[in-house]
Amino acid sequence: MAYPDIKWELALEFLVNVSNYKAANMPAGNIFAKHQEKAREAGYKRWLMNKQGEIPIEIGVGLSAEWDDSRHKRSYTQLFEKKVEDIAKVIAKSTDLLQNAVNFAQSAAKGTGIPVAFDVRYPKFAIVAKWYLERPENSTIVDVKGEVGFGFSPLIGAEVIIDIIGSAIALASNVGTGNPAAAKIIERFRDRIEELGGKVTLTATFYGELSVMVEDLKISALYGIGSPGKLVIGGKFGVTIKFEMKLEIGKIKGKKSKPIAKFKAEAKLDGYFGGDVVIDSDEKGVFIEPVVKFSGIMFIAEIEGEVAWWKSSFKVEEKIISDETKKLDKKYIN
Repeated sequence: MAYPDIKWELALEFLVNVSNYKAANMPAGNIFAKHQEKAREAGYKRWLMNKQGEIPIEIGVGLSAEWDDSRHKRSYTQLFEKKVEDIAKVIAKSTDLLQNAVNFAQSAAKGTGIPVAFDVRYPKFAIVAKWYLERPENSTIVDVKGEVGFGFSPLIGAEVIIDIIGSAIALASNVGTGNPAAAKIIERFRDRIEELGGKVTLTATFYGELSVMVEDLKISALYGIGSPGKLVIGGKFGVTIKFEMKLEIGKIKGKKSKPIAKFKAEAKLDGYFGGDVVIDSDEKGVFIEPVVKFSGIMFIAEIEGEVAWWKSSFKVEEKIISDETKKLDKKYIN
């Protein structure tokens, strides 16, 4: 009665917080240590799940409300992690299958000499519910109406990370077709940066995922479930190219002396192709509608320098190629 036009929204995410991260042929130093630590953390979680019957589950909950013609809003969120023992054995079996696939890919990559890492993204279940009050025409009864959407986003996903500098060294070192002298120059450049207490990385991350969602499921306290909602099966494949360089001049690796100058540069290009298959209905019947998507190419760069008391930085964030979405013709199922 105090807020008759209030609208509520509840969002819930349920994520299996386990990874199958493995890497091969990573160069010694900071890069090897970084990938080794990620693989160690992933392995420890899988060990807990398989040996102790515990699986890390991450649950995110969000509750928000708006009223007074959307002029007032409130939101509350909560994020916590808990162990769910009842489903540990079932999940563990599926993770073993995925781990075997990752292990096979890792062993195959070792023979190439190319620095590469693999990971598998586990299912994330999400549900979003919205509800509000509405008085039907010619009625004194107030109805509670709303919409519900739920599904897996992603149902499954994977990524492959390639060290571009390391790959250049591996290819240049090839006795038959490469240039060993060029390989030594590239490798010495990276080693020298690390000796000065810095690091330089250039990676390409190829990723893909598949999702299944039910959207726009109508609900009513007076009339029950309305339209059945539409089923959206979607997928995407993309790549992220990232450059990162950090350098502290005047500080030798392993020493605690204060550097004379600091320099940091980061740049990233990201984009993906994807699409959805929408299964819905209208007055003509049930139809399938393909949707093709291109995210465009986003470029982000940040440079920061510091010498004694002087410090400066700048950041560029620009979409260099626009995104595009195209709906193809509907195909009705007779």
